Amino acid sequence: KEDIDGALQAVRQASLIRGVGVLPFVQEALLREHWLQDREGSLALWKNILDEAEQSSDPAVILQAFRARVVLERGATALQAEAGVDPTATDQAPDEGTP
Repeated sequence: KEDIDGALQAVRQASLIRGVGVLPFVQEALLREHWLQDREGSLALWKNILDEAEQSSDPAVILQAFRARVVLERGATALQAEAGVDPTATDQAPDEGTP
């Protein structure tokens, strides 16, 4: 059996290391999404990664921010689909004058 709790503990400890960057948060987000099926927790971590990247000029952090944007956009689309909302629909009201 995989030691998911041990892996989570390891990435949380790694996140406490000064200057480690966002990689422990990326690892935790991936663990939550793929091993714990905790999509909401994963998306919250990706949001934090994106917020952290706004304050950084480190290319590695900026790359992870791009990854975070993709994950968050896909997550939003999946949540809309589950809610029965067409993600391609626009918020505009139909034009009454159009036949």
